[in-house]
Formats: sequence, C-alpha cells, structure tokens
Amino acid sequence: MHGMPIDVMLSGHTHGGQIRLFGYGIDAPGRLTREGGFMKLVSRGYGTTTLPLRLGAAPEVHFITITPSEAKVHE
Repeated sequence: MHGMPIDVMLSGHTHGGQIRLFGYGIDAPGRLTREGGFMKLVSRGYGTTTLPLRLGAAPEVHFITITPSEAKVHE
C-alpha cells in the first residue's frame, strides 16, 4: 500500500490469539504497532471458536474515532 493515496483502512478478522501461555501463543499478541507510515491494530477479539476457551488473552473491543485532519478539511 506504500505510495497509494489511502487515508484509512479498516479490516476485520485479525486477532492476537485466544490462548496464550506464559506470554506465548500461536499468533502475535494483540497490540497497536506502526508499520511503515501506517498504524496497525491487531485485536485479541472477544469471541471464541468451537472450543469456548480463552486463556491468558482477555477479550477486548476497540472503539475507533475517525476525525479529519486539518489539512483535509481545508482542501
């Protein structure tokens, strides 16, 4: 996506795993990181799979507020 005129991208079904033992799990833990010029939020989510179990990875929900930047407002 580098070099593309994208201001925001939202996508679903990314998660940081439902089971973590001593800080380790199959997937990377949920967190907010910067990759290139973009912010990336990976959530642990709030549901379960066929096996209704969460261990060491508390459920979480994110509320995202999107506001225009001053530069975009005055274009």
